Amino acid sequence: FMQAPAAICILTGPKHRFELANSLYLRLIGRSNVVGLTVAEALPEVVEQGFIKLLDSVYATGRPFLGKELPLLIEAEGAEPSLSVLNFVYEPFRDLDGNVAGILVIVIDVTETVDAREKIDEARKRAEHSEQEQRVAREEADRLRAQAEQANDAKDQFFATISHELRTPLTSILGWAR
Repeated sequence: FMQAPAAICILTGPKHRFELANSLYLRLIGRSNVVGLTVAEALPEVVEQGFIKLLDSVYATGRPFLGKELPLLIEAEGAEPSLSVLNFVYEPFRDLDGNVAGILVIVIDVTETVDAREKIDEARKRAEHSEQEQRVAREEADRLRAQAEQANDAKDQFFATISHELRTPLTSILGWAR
């Protein structure tokens, strides 16, 4: 339990008192020890974030809750508040009489994964935008190339016409001059 590669804690009773918390859980919540405290006492910032209501629901119904990529704002001891994104399960456990006695909490911090996915999505959007800009630039270049070709054709036609129009009188003048 204490060496598990996930943040784990055990909460007991309807007030959700910490029975055990492994080192990864303590690191996640930015606390050094929470055993014996209720969740509301140890982590007052989570009360308004809806996590206590979720725990209450799991305790009352006996049905587990699976949280996927939910944000959690933690105000760790001696540190700036930090936002983590978590995948977690609240799994109720029962006493010998079959009543819910507490909740096993298993948490995986997926903040880095979510951040990386968002950066990839942003890069993809920038690439798509860049592709659109490149397409527009290619279309503009094609339009300008067509205009240049038309201007070049008009120039060639002008010189051909001028050459023809000047050749006839110049031929006569050259003949007289000889």
